[in-house]
Amino acid sequence: MKVVVIIGAGELGRQLRHMMAQSSLTSSHRFLGWLDDTRTKDEKVDGFPVLGGLNEIEKLDMNIYFALGIGYNHLSFKQKLVDRLVSEGRNLLTIIHDSALIDPSSIIEAGVVIYPGCIVDIGAKVEKGSLLNNGVIVSHGSSVGTASFLAPGVTVCGNVKVGERCFIGAGSIIKDGVHVTDEVRLGSGFNLFENIDKKGTYIQRVINRKL
Repeated sequence: MKVVVIIGAGELGRQLRHMMAQSSLTSSHRFLGWLDDTRTKDEKVDGFPVLGGLNEIEKLDMNIYFALGIGYNHLSFKQKLVDRLVSEGRNLLTIIHDSALIDPSSIIEAGVVIYPGCIVDIGAKVEKGSLLNNGVIVSHGSSVGTASFLAPGVTVCGNVKVGERCFIGAGSIIKDGVHVTDEVRLGSGFNLFENIDKKGTYIQRVINRKL
């Protein structure tokens, strides 16, 4: 039985615990509690205790598995935490919902979270600490960089490269072969047809014409 601690007791962390409870992980994993710098030690969240802040990590057993309930507004912090945990030899928990379709040839690294209805196609790669929200498609030969966050309904077409610490807004489509550099944020519903080689926030204006 693997013992799990979730870092972050906000909405995302609570979603992760719910996913664990509703999936096949429930038979092989036991949830111990939360680590969260913004909450009080021994406070209860969904009936489970806050064990303290991140300074408690070093006090916990080396066999503990850590799940990362850190949202898209803190991706740089998330990557630093991933790097820290890996360098210290800690275990990162990978959570894949039972309804997700994951090709056996794909690579899913430690600490990845994959929500219901996602598809990860042949030869695709999802790097450490990244999150694929509901219904995301990562097509053949594509990669998603460390600590990136793909919002619900994103489609990553074939042979795409999404960099590290990227946020791709809900319903966005990235065309075949496009490369997106690190630290890019795309607004919801973005249709991306060309490479992005400069970090920043990109919002696509959509005009609805009445016929």
